Amino acid sequence: MPATILHFASVFSKEECDLVASLFTKQLPELLEERRIPNLPRMPDDYAVFRVSRLDEDGTLLRTGHIDFILQRLLDTLRAPMHDEQIQTRYAMTSQPTNRRHSQQSSSSPIDGVANNGVRDGGGSSSSKLDSRNAAQRQTPDTDQILARDIFPLGSLPASASEFHASVEFTLMHEFRPSFDRFDWHVDTKPNDGKWRTFNVNIMLSAASDYTGGQLQVGGRNISAQQGDLYLYPASAPHAVHTVASGVRRTLVLALADPVYAASARYVRGGGGGGGMRRADNVGSFGSSAAFWRRYWSSTELRFDALAFGPLAAEPKLHLLRGEFLEASGRGDDARGAFCLSYRARPADAANYAQLFLRDGVEALGESETPRPQRLAVARAYLQMADCIEPNREVQEAIAAIVEVEETEGEQSTAPGLDGVLREELRADLAELRADSALTDKI
Repeated sequence: MPATILHFASVFSKEECDLVASLFTKQLPELLEERRIPNLPRMPDDYAVFRVSRLDEDGTLLRTGHIDFILQRLLDTLRAPMHDEQIQTRYAMTSQPTNRRHSQQSSSSPIDGVANNGVRDGGGSSSSKLDSRNAAQRQTPDTDQILARDIFPLGSLPASASEFHASVEFTLMHEFRPSFDRFDWHVDTKPNDGKWRTFNVNIMLSAASDYTGGQLQVGGRNISAQQGDLYLYPASAPHAVHTVASGVRRTLVLALADPVYAASARYVRGGGGGGGMRRADNVGSFGSSAAFWRRYWSSTELRFDALAFGPLAAEPKLHLLRGEFLEASGRGDDARGAFCLSYRARPADAANYAQLFLRDGVEALGESETPRPQRLAVARAYLQMADCIEPNREVQEAIAAIVEVEETEGEQSTAPGLDGVLREELRADLAELRADSALTDKI
């Protein structure tokens, strides 16, 4: 399964982080984003994103080489030898991030003198660190192949920063501060959305003392990132940035994507020019990365399942995102089951949601202007959701009666009687539920 999180400590120096923040601040406009993230019907409209972004949408900074040192540093970090145990730890969903300092022997720094004048480039001297590794470490399985297979659709790490351009769809700097302080649960890609996003690469540009709050949570884990840390996670993984209480939190984000599609999208946005087009053209076939995508979406589903029935079982938005994933995969029945779990995630709210859907079913049966087949289908859907959230024998009997009529009479049904009988019976059931509930004011 592709790693949920890869976390490398102190890959970039303070000076480099400040340089990146200054570059994006001076060369790219500030985009203020305030929008609601759609929730399920009947649920409160309480999910939102409030952030400031500086987006290099057409790839200008990428094409001109301004961030090549970042791409090269990332490649060198991913190539660093490591033990099997360390690979497994970093790939486990519930483990703590591996907190290693990586050398960047071949990386250059954009700051004059940094690499050779004693500034800790990635946490220490490259030569001393490499020499200290024993022969057994250097003979561990090829880390490049393991990471390349799971992160890069073409199955190999790019050979250079310039070749890496093809896998970067866009870069942006996120800025969270009071009033623009959070990004609630979301994913950045799902099946058949046309994005072909693979992994998100984040670099923490701010020092821990610059802000409070604002942790990034990926799945069931919070990432405690320090300035200069590099961390990667699948774009399909559910994640959120919690509320920033004070100060300013800046991160650089590189959106990695299948190079065939990433380069094509950037080519269109940029008006015809585009770094990385050569490698994309050489790929030849859009099917060249099919095996990668089969693994990617299979791993995404396994991750969703583990979270939905594990650490995030009580998070309604997680179940919504899982349902949207299943829906996008063409599995409507499974998606409805996930949406039901969203309504059930918080037991204190479940009874109220069940009553709301029961009421909707009653009202649907009374929609005399709607053709009867559609009226019955809508009522059945509402009642099925009500029963899924909170099973009820009377509701189940009503659903069975509707199904029997639908199967017997088909779409040409005009026989009267059932709608009114069911509606009155369900009204009585609803009245009983209301009498037993402390939430009747919401019905």
